[in-house]
Formats: sequence, structure tokens, C-alpha cells
Amino acid sequence: SSPLTTTIIGKGIGEDEGEFIFPLSMARGLDGRFVVLDAEGNYVTQFGREGSGPGEFNFGTVGELVGSIAVDDEGFVYVADVGNGRIQKFAP
Repeated sequence: SSPLTTTIIGKGIGEDEGEFIFPLSMARGLDGRFVVLDAEGNYVTQFGREGSGPGEFNFGTVGELVGSIAVDDEGFVYVADVGNGRIQKFAP
């Protein structure tokens, strides 16, 4: 049996670089970087904001947050914007 490898992502709870508030979902991109759907925090970069327009998201309220993120084989990022009843696709 091979040893289990653990990777820690983020520094803990907070709003500073490398910290998360409400991480809802995570995917690994083609370049090996992790993409984390966090309803409140930032890390390397962020995109979008709260709302219902293009590039805006509604993940619900604290205690009822929902959403998911995925990266396809070409590097496109898909965000399940549950509160707005849609999936948004973003170029790599």
C-alpha cells in the first residue's frame, strides 16, 4: 500500500490572500492550479461579484450557500450559479 498524500490548500479562515470564508467547491485546472469557489474570499485572483448579470453570481445566504465549480479538458471554467438558475462558462 502506498502512503496517502495530503495537500493543504489555503491558510485558514479569513479574507486575506490564501484564506477562505465559505469554500463551496474546488476543481483542478490544466495548469495544476486549484480553482476554489469561495462565496466571500479571494486568493490568487477572483472574478465576478454578487448579482444576476453576466459574470455575477448568487450562491444564497449564509447557512444555505450552494454552488459548484468545474474545469474541462480545455481549461474552460464552469460555475453553477444556483441562485440565478444557470451555469456560467468562462474562458481559460
